Amino acid sequence: MRVLSKLITVLVGIAVLGALLFLVDRSFFKLDSISIAQLDNSVRDWMFEDIKSKIHLETKSYVGKYIWDIDLKDLLGRVELDKRVSKVQVQRKFPNKIEVKILPHEPIAIFVDKKNQFIPVARDGTFMPELRKGNFLDVPILRGENLLKDSMVRKMAIDLLLNLENKERANLQSVSEIIYDSKQGFTLIFSPEGETLKIGTSDFSKRLNMADQVFTYMQSKGLKGRVIDARFSKKVVVRLRNAP
Repeated sequence: MRVLSKLITVLVGIAVLGALLFLVDRSFFKLDSISIAQLDNSVRDWMFEDIKSKIHLETKSYVGKYIWDIDLKDLLGRVELDKRVSKVQVQRKFPNKIEVKILPHEPIAIFVDKKNQFIPVARDGTFMPELRKGNFLDVPILRGENLLKDSMVRKMAIDLLLNLENKERANLQSVSEIIYDSKQGFTLIFSPEGETLKIGTSDFSKRLNMADQVFTYMQSKGLKGRVIDARFSKKVVVRLRNAP
């Protein structure tokens, strides 16, 4: 009973103190700052700092308002406008702070344009801020102007990349570049031997399964540097790199 009595006394004291602060200085309950942190540390610091700066700009209008007047759903919606953000958590921290935690998208590829600008691409196909000098991502490179201009083609490229994740030999980790051409479709270049895989624009899962079998066979025979054409419905053609 003594513990309960002490707890009640403390709570009453906090309530009375809060009431006095409200009567004496209501500005004490005006939002002072919005803290932004990651839900985990999966995204590189430089990328998170870019996202954090953008969110601060989008939410600065809330600062100075009474904390109970701020619509958390509205604030959450502002944060979600940044397409680099995958998940958001928002929480009031009385008396005058709000905490925002975000889970950014992890880049799955980097688009390289004609000016050799390196632009990370998220898993939903959206572009992220250009890589700054000295920053590095170990992901495949995307090339082809259609990938820049046409979001549907870019999403096809992402679908192709996601289909590579569970393959044994022709897998995502071994892809160095993906090139798109409006006539031939997608071409993949693998490292470290530089094998080339032509895969077209459809039936990625089926064609990759066939190509994966060919890669496994080539590896067992010590064959390297071949061009593999999997654009056909029922066969895969393998030829030397310089063959017609």
